[in-house]
Formats: sequence, structure tokens, C-alpha cells
Amino acid sequence: MSLLPPTKLFAALGLSLFAASAQAVTFTDYAFQLDSFWVFRNVSSSALDNPTGLIGATPLFVDHFNNGILPGQSDPDLRFPNGNLATYSVAGGVGPEDNGKLTLSSTQMVDNGYGTLRTNVILNTNTSNLATDSNLGLKQSNDNFAVIGVWDLTYIGNNMGSYGIRFNDSLNGVTGDDIISLSVQGRADGETVVSMLRFNNTNGTSSVLERHVLQAGHQQIALGLGYLDTDDNGSKEVAAGYFYLDNGLPSTFYDMSATTQIFHGETWTRAAFFAANSNVTPVPEASQYAMMLAGLGLVGFMVRRRRA
Repeated sequence: MSLLPPTKLFAALGLSLFAASAQAVTFTDYAFQLDSFWVFRNVSSSALDNPTGLIGATPLFVDHFNNGILPGQSDPDLRFPNGNLATYSVAGGVGPEDNGKLTLSSTQMVDNGYGTLRTNVILNTNTSNLATDSNLGLKQSNDNFAVIGVWDLTYIGNNMGSYGIRFNDSLNGVTGDDIISLSVQGRADGETVVSMLRFNNTNGTSSVLERHVLQAGHQQIALGLGYLDTDDNGSKEVAAGYFYLDNGLPSTFYDMSATTQIFHGETWTRAAFFAANSNVTPVPEASQYAMMLAGLGLVGFMVRRRRA
């Protein structure tokens, strides 16, 4: 019997999320459900050094998908801490939104211009390169920022389909070259994997930074990307990690060892979530074996330190 109330703890943060309503199952219709979407910015260094330090932190943005108003529609409940309304840009279709879940389905996907059907939802934050706007949005000058997506864990297997989160520097009239994603994908050998990928839409190329095979039998997965100084050398990069949730309780955090740089020609990025009609071919990789960082909770990917 679960001792949790109808809300569940999100790692060590004490942030309320809507509890999972069913065990994870394999679908073939490519419909995925997003439980909640979080963005953090400029979290204190003391918070990053403490697994429970983010308990008192205020997210820049959070969406629990609990009022039936779809991304792309005017939603008076979605606001930034300063009170300004928050909006999304949506490519493709989303919905329905009910019971604290947003559905992304293959039936509403559109071509991304490179032959892949997808739905992409970007949180609209400041995209100015002006120094006077450096404190707005997700910027190169920020101490740190992170995006977290909590998904019902659909085991895709050898079916088509993927879902995840990303940092995206694409904009109307601007083709992104620093698009970093962390996503759950099906693989042709029947495994379901979580992949850290890099995309350059200026030339249509992509690369796999790291890939792990997922454990079976979990209800939800929290995917996280963070931009910060991971090894205290004065240089910031994007790192990734994930953990499972079952009956509202988080697992050990799994950290990806790969990191990557962004901000090549621009000083901003934006947080997004997506679903796509794609899968991957099986290629044995040593990086499929996840490195566990016990007890680090949500901030595991944000506080990793590479020491000699």
C-alpha cells in the first residue's frame, strides 16, 4: 500500500506531481503521455551541492497539464515567477490534456523538414542576444539552467516512436545548430533506450552522444538536461541524466558521462518537449551500461564532478 497522498514527490524536491495511474505497457499507436514539464534557472551553488538543496528552489516554469488547456492555447494559469504569462510554440498537434497528463500522438505529428514526423513544443523564453537582456530566458551568461520532463514510461521496443525533452536554438528565421535532446526511443532489437542526441539543422546532421538500455517494469521516467559547470573548471556544458518513478517514489539517479557545448553564434536557447515517429538500429555500445550515482536524486546530473 502506498503511503503517499494523491500527489507524489518529485525526487528530493518535495514538488507535487500527479501520481501515475497505471503500470507502463507497450503501445503500438505511438501515443505518449507527459506528466509534467519543469524549467529551472540560476539555482544557488549551495543547492546544487546538496541533494535536498532544491527543496526551497522556485522553478522558472512548471506545467502540470491539469486544466484541459492545451499548449499553444492561451492559458492564464501558466506564468513565470514575475507574473508574466508563459506561452508555447507548437509544431504539430497535442492533446487531449486530462487527469494531469498531456498526450502526444503520432496522428498529430508533422514533417520536420528532414523526413521525420514529430510534434515539437517549445516554451517561449527570451531570444535576444543583447547584453541588456542577458538576465532574461535561458542564456549563456546564466549560472545554470535545467529542463525536466516526467513521462509515463512507454516501453517502445522495436516499434517506431520516441519522446523526450531538449534544448532548442531554432526560431522563426533561425535554423538551429545546437539542439540537444534526451529521449526514450525504440530499437530494432526490441530494447527500449534513452538517448542523448545532438542535432544540427543547418546541415541536417545528428550524432549520438550516449545511449543506455532502460530497465523494464517501471511506471514513469524523469528526463533531465542541465547547462552548468560540471567539473568546476570555469567552462559550462550540457549534461544529462534520468531516473524512474514507481508509485510516486524516485529511483537512484542515472547519469550520462557525455557532455556537449552549445551557444555557437547565439547566446540563448529554449526548453522543449517532443514526440517523434522514429527508432534506432541496434549497435553494441559500452555506454549502454548506466553509471549509477546513488542518493543524488534530481540534482545528480547537475552536480557531477569529474576529479582526478
